[in-house]
Amino acid sequence: MASVYIAEKEMKLLNKALGALNKASLALFLNLPDDISGVKGSAYSDKTKSVNYDLVLESSKEALEILQPLLNPEILKEYDELLAEKK
Repeated sequence: MASVYIAEKEMKLLNKALGALNKASLALFLNLPDDISGVKGSAYSDKTKSVNYDLVLESSKEALEILQPLLNPEILKEYDELLAEKK
């Protein structure tokens, strides 16, 4: 578990990424067959059911650039190496 302080500017970028992922998740869910999803996907607009992959990729990249330095990747790398040794 990691704790980091994120300033308002960075929090806005992280929220953008989370929002893009939430919208993509909803769109994918609404495109499932009605008998699997339990909802009538055809009742939603095409805009709601479409995934903006560019926004998902762009915002995820921005979020990664913000979080990587804050989460001290050297420690995480050492942890990954330790786990690999145990396998």
